[in-house]
Amino acid sequence: MKAYFLQLKMLVRELGDLEIEEISLNLLKDYFAKVSGRLKSSSLGHRIRFVCSLFRFAFEEGHITRNPSLKLREPKMDKRIPKFLIEEDVIHLKITCGSHREHALLEFLYCTGCRVGEVQ
Repeated sequence: MKAYFLQLKMLVRELGDLEIEEISLNLLKDYFAKVSGRLKSSSLGHRIRFVCSLFRFAFEEGHITRNPSLKLREPKMDKRIPKFLIEEDVIHLKITCGSHREHALLEFLYCTGCRVGEVQ
C-alpha cells in the first residue's frame, strides 16, 4: 500500500490540484515524458501500470465517465544479455572441482547451457 500511496503522491504533486475527471491523456503523456528521463524503462513501466490501474478502478467504480489512460503504452524493456563464462573461467572451475560428482555437474551445466537453479 505504501508503494501505491507514494505513486499517487508523485502523480498529484506533478499534475497539481486537479479533479480526477479533469486529467486527460495529454496531461498523462506530459507527465510521463517529464519523468521518463530520470527513470529506467522498468520503473517507468511500473508507473504507467499504476496510473492505468488507478483510472480503470475510478472508471469501473463510476468516479469518472472516461478513462484517459486507455491509450497509454508501456515502454519496451531493454533486453538483457545473459552473463556467461569465458573459457579461462571454465578451465579454472574444472581445476577446482573437488570430486568426480562436481566435475560431472560442471560438464553438464557447461555442455547443456543449463543454469545452476535449473538443476536439482
